[in-house]
Amino acid sequence: MSNKHYLAGCHSVHLFLPRYGDWSFEGTIGKVYLKRLKPFLTISRLEEIEIDEIGWKGRSWSDEESVNCPCCGGIRYQNCDINIPGIISINAPNPYNKKYRMIDGKHRIRKRLNNGLTNGLFYVFTYEEIKKFLTLDAIYTRN
Repeated sequence: MSNKHYLAGCHSVHLFLPRYGDWSFEGTIGKVYLKRLKPFLTISRLEEIEIDEIGWKGRSWSDEESVNCPCCGGIRYQNCDINIPGIISINAPNPYNKKYRMIDGKHRIRKRLNNGLTNGLFYVFTYEEIKKFLTLDAIYTRN
């Protein structure tokens, strides 16, 4: 990754929210702080992935909702660089039952689609690997 771009923020692992669905790790909630992933973003993790195989927060939104994203008013969508690879986890639970779960890059992935692209480069972690980066907020057990 170039010095111009950096990882900040976190991927929220939360229970059901009407706007997004259930993004918990099988009932466990917390945050994956993206900065902690940086040392593991290596060339050997980069894979070309079809976007249709990825579940991300806001996947079901219309193009207009995505361009005017409720999380940022569209600013992050407008300013994102689609050439920076996203971060995904294979076989991690997601409400769309997709093979991959987006950890970082929901604005870039939607912008790629809106520009007619159907695939992209992504850093791929296994579900077991990404769970190790989860900082727990609380443990929730479903009945």
